[in-house]
Amino acid sequence: MSAFNNGLPDQLDLLERLGEGTFGQVYVARLSDGAISRTVVLKVLKASWGEDQEVLRRARDEAALLARLNHDTIVRVEALTTWRGQLAVVMEHIQGLTLDRVLRESGPLPTAAVLEIIARVAGALDAAYNSIPPGEARPLRVVHRDIKPSNIILSVSGAVKVLDFGAARGEFDTREAATKQLMLGSPMYMAPEIFDGFDATPAVDVYALGATFYELLAGHPMGKLSVNPAVHAATLQERLLTLEPADLPDPASRRALRDLLGRMLRYDASRRPASADVRRLVREFFNRYPLRRLTLDQVGEAVVEPLFRRRDIAPPALPDGSMQPSSAPPITIPPPDDGATVLAPAPSARPPAPSGAYSPAALGSLPPRPPAPSGALSAAALGSLLPNPPSQAVSTSALSSSPTLSPPTEEATVMAPRPPQVTRPPTAERAPLAPAPPKVAKAKAEPAPQPAPEGTNTKRLIMLVVIFLGVGVALGMGALALVYLVLKPA
Repeated sequence: MSAFNNGLPDQLDLLERLGEGTFGQVYVARLSDGAISRTVVLKVLKASWGEDQEVLRRARDEAALLARLNHDTIVRVEALTTWRGQLAVVMEHIQGLTLDRVLRESGPLPTAAVLEIIARVAGALDAAYNSIPPGEARPLRVVHRDIKPSNIILSVSGAVKVLDFGAARGEFDTREAATKQLMLGSPMYMAPEIFDGFDATPAVDVYALGATFYELLAGHPMGKLSVNPAVHAATLQERLLTLEPADLPDPASRRALRDLLGRMLRYDASRRPASADVRRLVREFFNRYPLRRLTLDQVGEAVVEPLFRRRDIAPPALPDGSMQPSSAPPITIPPPDDGATVLAPAPSARPPAPSGAYSPAALGSLPPRPPAPSGALSAAALGSLLPNPPSQAVSTSALSSSPTLSPPTEEATVMAPRPPQVTRPPTAERAPLAPAPPKVAKAKAEPAPQPAPEGTNTKRLIMLVVIFLGVGVALGMGALALVYLVLKPA
């Protein structure tokens, strides 16, 4: 984190504005350091908060915290610096979408994929609270306090990343912000004890993860439950009974899934499983019940990558509202070397995703995928990944009956690199491909007589001879009868 101690240059190649929150704006930017250029995410504090010392301390704490958390499922921080006079955090760039975007575009995810996401996030939460990072003498005891689908990214390659530790609470030597009795987080995913004013413990993250678990399976938020224990339990049971994943036909597996969710969403924080136990229970579920293991790289390839390619790209407005021209090309995944098809963003507004194109019924029936070739999503790979499911799962506009993709429409994503255009000469100078034969008007001729089959003439000759002989015999007998009558004595 020392490369940008003097601050970032004012003129950066801003590629995209990812979003804007209460305290800051988030961009995709390209940083250059000599001959090295890389794409990063830049989180910039708004100028209106630049004088608020508490906000500044929390922003610095978040960067210091993420820099200490070394985990594959937690977004990595590269630097804490300044840009245009404002505090800025440089973070790794993930080519993917937050889970709320995935749900909004494609609906509920397959159960196996949801379980794998929950297991990975639970592992990250356990590591943030219990593990001792390199160079530290004790665990950081980090409680995220804002776990929800919009703070979890699924990448095009199937990686899962937990974002936004701005509301997190941790214990480390350089912590600046004092712990206050603030209700931080999103009410839809808050544990009941937070509304009662209790301190946030790791159990609040397990509760929020349970609410996220429900949403990923159902396709819609679970909603707030009551702060009354009895009403909370009754409402929770009612909502769990509505979960009927299509790829879990076995009643026993559905009961086990509801039981796991119910334990994570218990009113009593002391009775909820720890994050490490959640991860273990998910693994036990996989081992106990027959469930097709759909890997997250398959989901990333079949669901996230097409959505990521045709996402709406917001222009990178500066924090002061002005626009900065960017000389950098748009963000793209490099095309593969094996000739695979690349899904590129359409130049105009993206069309709505086909209904049910990536429903659990379609993805849940996927066969085990052979090792994919290196590179981006190819038509052959998609064909082997998504066979023709029933018509209610995959619309005819999304997939054709062959293993390749159906032809794109005017605004659809580009399915293959276009060949270079060739300029043709004017029509008058274009050489004819072949001399055209002169057209000759012909009278309508009678059909030519067909040659007689072989042996027909011989048969006719024999018939004529027989006829002549017959006629001759008849004439001879007639003549003899006449002579007899003449010469017969009276």
